[in-house]
Amino acid sequence: RKSWQGDDWLRPLAARGTRQSDRLVALLDAFGVRRVLSSTSTRCLQTVEPYAKAIGSQIHPVHLLSEEAALGRDEEIADLMWQLRVQVAQSPEDPLVVCGHRPVLGAMQAGLHIPIQHLTTAQSLVLHIGDEAEPVAVESYPSPL
Repeated sequence: RKSWQGDDWLRPLAARGTRQSDRLVALLDAFGVRRVLSSTSTRCLQTVEPYAKAIGSQIHPVHLLSEEAALGRDEEIADLMWQLRVQVAQSPEDPLVVCGHRPVLGAMQAGLHIPIQHLTTAQSLVLHIGDEAEPVAVESYPSPL
């Protein structure tokens, strides 16, 4: 972050981040993820790109999940996450992954109705949703490196 000279949303993954994103493929595949949503920031898109390519899927960019767009919009982010919970509950055969940024994660977790926790870079949470869109279980996976 400190050495990047351009707009932050254009900052790419560092070499370590690229290796981490490659290793996320196996984790996401284990859960049968079929839809890929991501912040519009380059590094988030690059994080989920290897998985999207592996399953032959498009990445659905969500500007609201970018650090720049999210500022002061916690309720909108929480509402988006609620809508995604409902979608997954209605179509459990269509699990999804959502990639966001540390400053946005609290609002994302609030919308999922799970305890807010600090996540390290490349750490993943897997949320299992019940029939009524309620959280049934949350699993945490550390960075793959």
